[in-house]
Amino acid sequence: MFRRDIGNRLKDITRRLDDIVESKNKFLLREIVTVRENSIEVAEWHQTSSVIAQPKVYGRENDKEKIVEFLLTQAMHCEFLSVCPIVGLGGVGKTTL
Repeated sequence: MFRRDIGNRLKDITRRLDDIVESKNKFLLREIVTVRENSIEVAEWHQTSSVIAQPKVYGRENDKEKIVEFLLTQAMHCEFLSVCPIVGLGGVGKTTL
């Protein structure tokens, strides 16, 4: 039932897009793509990753040791999958940790 509903919705969307393309061609409209350099720079600046830019991270040694100790002792001997969430406000170093 779900697949049929999704299939019908996709057909409707495709039909609407075809109508839009037909109207565009009918009125001789053209596509113009512009790229703003500033928005790209901002988007790249907001990207996060686990790659550390500096080889040494300061101030997280104790936290790192506690997590590694937990994973190698308590969590390792548990018969169920253990989850150790790292939570906090943005910018406190969760990704780096």
